[in-house]
Amino acid sequence: MPITAIDGIATRYEVIGSGPPLLMYAPGGFNAVVEAWSTLGSYARIKLLDHLPKRFTCILFDRRECGQSGGRVERVTWQHFVAQGKGLLDHLGIKRAHLMGGCMGCPPVTAFAVAHPGMVSSMILYWPVGGAKYRISSHQRFAEHLAFVASDGLDGVVALVAKDGKPFGAIQVRIKSSAAVLSFRTRTSDDDEWRSVEQRIPIEWTQCKLGGARPWFRCAATSKGRYCGSRRAVLFLGGQAGFACRCCYQLGYASQLEPLRLRGLAKARKIRMRLGGDANVLNEFPAKPKGMHQRTYTRLRRLYDIAAARCGAVASATSIFAMALMLEAEPSPGSRFTRLG
Repeated sequence: MPITAIDGIATRYEVIGSGPPLLMYAPGGFNAVVEAWSTLGSYARIKLLDHLPKRFTCILFDRRECGQSGGRVERVTWQHFVAQGKGLLDHLGIKRAHLMGGCMGCPPVTAFAVAHPGMVSSMILYWPVGGAKYRISSHQRFAEHLAFVASDGLDGVVALVAKDGKPFGAIQVRIKSSAAVLSFRTRTSDDDEWRSVEQRIPIEWTQCKLGGARPWFRCAATSKGRYCGSRRAVLFLGGQAGFACRCCYQLGYASQLEPLRLRGLAKARKIRMRLGGDANVLNEFPAKPKGMHQRTYTRLRRLYDIAAARCGAVASATSIFAMALMLEAEPSPGSRFTRLG
């Protein structure tokens, strides 16, 4: 199957059938891959892919952090999954499509329709996931996972996954005071041969104002015939250059893919919660907290009005309420691009 980079993350996808485009967010929880539509539970019984391609151009893909798609170590929200789906449609030159989500694929479909209503012809939410019991059990599972990482560390996670025989990419790291030496295998596409790489990444230390020191990576890539050498906290693995900085790979930020109204809504909610209020932008603006300077409160109110105008100028109160409900959902935890840092 072909692989393309979306927001610096490899996305494995497949296009089958003919007819109007149908973007399909796979079921399977944290293993939402193309094959889930054919092998998982009820989907294996109803055989959707034996029927839908006869009437639609079905666009299937491994969700980020799943299957052969890549990922990044960051706090992942529904908007990140929306960005992956939209990026795939943009890559294929499709301006409008039907959307279908199965199980945990339903929330990204709903978020997609809120963020990009002009790109959605229709939505099918098959077997939506959710409910109070699911939320409670999921929080319990995440708490257990976090406790395991805290007690056993990342080495314990790797050992646990390897013991169960699951595929798990690995990069051997040798740390020195002035450099990190990485040994790994990589390829740029499915058609290329795997090649072994050993890359030395310089480390520079700077003094902190309150004592101690912190390390930085030095990007050792050469871009457009020029050595980069910039000091970075994060590097990305994505091509012939090996690990390099965001500028060398010309990578954008996830927030750049969000519509203006969603950015305004997120800003407005953040200000409300800072003042001790709730996140619902339809409620009255919170009063000044005790101990806060009036000047600070006035400045926050002015910034809130600007942010609220951004989302209110292009969306009705009903759509703002829908976005607020969508953003209430807890983010799911978390390439050709792999993140280092």
